[in-house]
Amino acid sequence: METYIECLVKRKRNPMSFLIKGAFIFITVLFFLLGLMNVLFFVGGALMVFLDYMVFLNLDIEYEYLYVNGELSIDKILAKSKRKSLMTFNVHKISLLVPVDAPELMKYKNSNLKKLDYSSGYGGADRYVFIYNDNREQKYVVFEPDEVLLGLLKSTVR
Repeated sequence: METYIECLVKRKRNPMSFLIKGAFIFITVLFFLLGLMNVLFFVGGALMVFLDYMVFLNLDIEYEYLYVNGELSIDKILAKSKRKSLMTFNVHKISLLVPVDAPELMKYKNSNLKKLDYSSGYGGADRYVFIYNDNREQKYVVFEPDEVLLGLLKSTVR
């Protein structure tokens, strides 16, 4: 029987994102207005439209956790339109699964583990950490599972 669980978490917006968006829009409009006097500025404005699109995509981020038959996949969704697969974990290789403020994590605080944060970034959220034992290295992964996914992972991780 196939087990399938999906969980979506929206990344906290950077307070500077509104300022960044405003600055990019202002510069783009300025280039187009200056393009009325010189064609080179109009070309610059067209390039700015493309740059605006790329920057705006990276300001609206969601993470999707997908559990299917013993594997946890984490994808990054940009502006609800573009998906990028980040990591896939075999849950049987997870050695520790605890809340982000658990005392068991103290021994990992100053270690040189690869730290990955796939959580919303909100301080009050129920964030968890798991230590993943890959063949080459250990990974310290922060994420925000819902209760169903967390229950399944806790029953799998020993």
